[in-house]
Amino acid sequence: MRPADRIFLDAAVAIDGLLKERVLSQHGHLTASEVFGIYERLAVTMAFNTIGIAMAVASTEEGARRAIDMFQTALPHRISEGLDRAIAVGLEARAANPNLTSH
Repeated sequence: MRPADRIFLDAAVAIDGLLKERVLSQHGHLTASEVFGIYERLAVTMAFNTIGIAMAVASTEEGARRAIDMFQTALPHRISEGLDRAIAVGLEARAANPNLTSH
C-alpha cells in the first residue's frame, strides 16, 4: 500500500467510531434510516478533515498547525481520538518519506 493510501485509510477508520458515538448520542430519537443519513453526511466531512490533517502533518509543520486549528474550531469541546490518530499517521508517513511536500 502506498503511504498516501495508508494515510487516507487510517484517517477515515480513526474517525469512524467517534462519529457513530456522536450521532447516536445527539440523534438517538431518530429512526435508523435518519441516523444513517446524518452519519453518512458527517462521515464524509469529518473523514476529509481528518485526511487533510494527516496530510498536512506529513508535509509541513505549518500546514499541520493550520489544519489542527481549523479542526479544533469545528470541535472546540473535545480533541478527538481521530485527530490524535491523524497526527500520528501523518508523522509516520513523514518519517517514512521525508521528501513529502505540501500542495
